[in-house]
Amino acid sequence: LDEHVWHVVVTEVNSPPVVTVSASSLRFRHPEHVTLHAHIVDPDGDDIASLHWFSERDGALGIGDRIQVVLSSGFHLVKAVATDVRGRSGEGSLEITVLPPNRPPVARHDGPVMAVPGVWVNITVDAHDPDGDDLWFLWESEGTVSNTSEPWSIWSWDTVGGRTVTVAVHDGLANVTLAIPVMVREVYPPPVVQITGPDR
Repeated sequence: LDEHVWHVVVTEVNSPPVVTVSASSLRFRHPEHVTLHAHIVDPDGDDIASLHWFSERDGALGIGDRIQVVLSSGFHLVKAVATDVRGRSGEGSLEITVLPPNRPPVARHDGPVMAVPGVWVNITVDAHDPDGDDLWFLWESEGTVSNTSEPWSIWSWDTVGGRTVTVAVHDGLANVTLAIPVMVREVYPPPVVQITGPDR
C-alpha cells in the first residue's frame, strides 16, 4: 500500500476593518470647521493599529477616530483608512462641498427722504447678496412703522424735524447697515396772488 504525505498550509483569513464615516456638515462655507468621525468594526475582532484621514483635494488631514479640520474651498472626497494589527486596511469615504468665504450683502439708498407730518411715506432699499443667500431686514427709527422685515417699510412722523432711519441687511453670516436721513417738514399752500386792473 503506497503511502502519500500531504502538506497542508492553512492561511489565516484576515478580513479588512469596516469603516463608517460621518461629518458634522456636508456643505458649508470656508473657513468653517468640520468635525469628521469614523466608526470602525473589525470582523475578526482585531485591534486597530492606525486610522488616517485624507482628502483628495487637501491631502492628509489627521489621525484618530474624530478630528476637526478646515478644508479648502471646493469639492472633497474625504477618506478614513483604518489598519488592523495584522496589517489589513479598510476605508470609508464621504463627499463634502466647501463653498467660498461668505461675502456680505450689498445695499444702497438714494436718500434723503422728504416727509410730511402725519403722512405715510414708503422707504425702500435696493439690496442683493453676491452669494445668492436669502436676506433678512431690520428697520429701526423713532416714529410709527408698519413693516420692519422686508426691503421696504412705511413710516409716519407727527412732528417736523430731522430723523434717521436705519436698516440692517443680514444674510445669516454677515450684515450691512444703512443710515437713511429723513426730513419731516410742513407743506404750506402756495401764496395766492390776485391781480386787479384799474377801474373803468
